[in-house]
Amino acid sequence: MKCLSHEMVNLSDNRLTQEGSLSVIQELKPSLKFLDFSNNVLGGSVARVLADFVKKQAINLRWLNLEGTHLGDTGTMELCTILADHQRLNEINLAKNNITSLSCKGIAQLIAETFYLESINLHWNSIKAEGAIMILHALARNSNVKILDLSWNTIGSNNSKEFGIEFGKLVETQENLLHVDISHNRLDIETCRIIGEGLKQNHSLWGLHVMGNEGRMDTKGFLHSGKLEHTISMEQFARRINGRLMVQKKVIEDEKTESDNCWICNGWNEILFEWPPICSVKPEPVYLHLENDNFQPDLMWCDPNTKKYTQWRMHPPGKCRFFFTVEGKAMLSNKYSKVPFASVSYTHLRAHETREDLVCRLPLEKK
Repeated sequence: MKCLSHEMVNLSDNRLTQEGSLSVIQELKPSLKFLDFSNNVLGGSVARVLADFVKKQAINLRWLNLEGTHLGDTGTMELCTILADHQRLNEINLAKNNITSLSCKGIAQLIAETFYLESINLHWNSIKAEGAIMILHALARNSNVKILDLSWNTIGSNNSKEFGIEFGKLVETQENLLHVDISHNRLDIETCRIIGEGLKQNHSLWGLHVMGNEGRMDTKGFLHSGKLEHTISMEQFARRINGRLMVQKKVIEDEKTESDNCWICNGWNEILFEWPPICSVKPEPVYLHLENDNFQPDLMWCDPNTKKYTQWRMHPPGKCRFFFTVEGKAMLSNKYSKVPFASVSYTHLRAHETREDLVCRLPLEKK
């Protein structure tokens, strides 16, 4: 154990028992910044010892992975209570620990009081609506949290409407959340509808996963409620959202994979579509038709000064096939060549609300 790095320790999948885990903790250095204890046996008593070490000595710890360490509610509650208000902790993973709503008070305290916390993973536990609501209230108090994974819990088993109301309020007012996974919680149609209404006012959430609920995300970033029809695939069991770093993936052209339209996980790019001014006394509506939308019409915004038509859209990597309709006629523009689009910065995203419809839910440009 003396060969352990001073700053980074990875002990995942080592079949450590509680006794072995205690021995490891005694050898950890105060300069520790990254600790991975996943898929070993800690339990409540060892978790308390680890939390005491982190709180009192490892004050520079940034990343803590305790996935699959048999914490249960008792261990989770003690760990989170002790770690609350840690000065440096950025990311914590508590997935697959048989956590229920009983320990969510401690998790909520950790979220609300740990100022630098950016990411929390609670994937594959048994958290119900009342526990998830505590977590949402804590998120409203900590504006630094950007990543939340609540997938594969039991939020929809009871009181899911109350969860929908609180989640809708959170995404309507919280501007720092970037990536959220609430998939496979069996949220019903009404809950998804309520969340969707709150999401319409949000211009900062780049990725929301809702598979396994009675709702779906469209390509514009809106949530639509509807009956759950698809079955669970093996791919969904293994899928996890990305962490704090946004990853741009290389995708084979025309490859058809199961997708929930997450702009972050699927490496979508921001693209500006333009159509020149029309010589007409009264501006005519111009529509954009993207293959990604099954060529459904998307009303473009007309600049009142330049009379130019523009539309910012997110699009997955690969070929982008589209056309315009002007005065009811399908049109092509010589401005665009038949090549895949490259990604550009996120600084010019803009949402335009017209009298006809709300055309996109992209981040608003700050003035």
